[in-house]
Amino acid sequence: MSAVGLDHAGLTVSDIERALGFWRDAVGFRENGRGTVEWSHLDRLTGIAGTEIEWVGLELADGTQLELQEYHRPKGDPCPPGAEADPGRGHLGLRVAGLDALVGKLRAAGAELRSPAPVVLDEGSYKGWRAIYALDPDGNSVELMEPPEAEEDRI
Repeated sequence: MSAVGLDHAGLTVSDIERALGFWRDAVGFRENGRGTVEWSHLDRLTGIAGTEIEWVGLELADGTQLELQEYHRPKGDPCPPGAEADPGRGHLGLRVAGLDALVGKLRAAGAELRSPAPVVLDEGSYKGWRAIYALDPDGNSVELMEPPEAEEDRI
C-alpha cells in the first residue's frame, strides 16, 4: 500500500483570527468548521503532553482542505524568519483565477510578497503560467499560480 491522495494540509499559527484574515479573507478559503479540543489521542499523535488546540477548517471550491491550528497549551516558539531554500521549509501551491486582484487584496492585508509582481514562468511544465509567493502572518509560504487564459477556462 502507498499514499493515495492528499487529505488536508495543516499549518500551526500563532493567532487564529489573524491567520483567517489572510487565508479566508484575502486568499479565499471558506470556513467549514472550528473548535477547541483537548483530546488525549492528539497528545499521543503529536508527542506533546497536555495539548489544547484551537482549530479552523478551511476549504476551496474544489474541495481542497486546509487546517489552521493554534496551540493554546503548550505555547510553541515561533520559527525564525527564513527563505524557501532553508531545509524544513515548505509551501502550498494554489491554482488561482484573477491573480492580479488577489495580489492587490494581499497587499491591502499587509502580506509579505516575495517578488514585486507576479512572475511569468518561462520554462518547464508550468510554462506560461504566472505565479507569486506570499507569506501568511506566521511566515508560512503559499505559491499562488494562475494558468494561461486557455487553461484557466478549463478550471
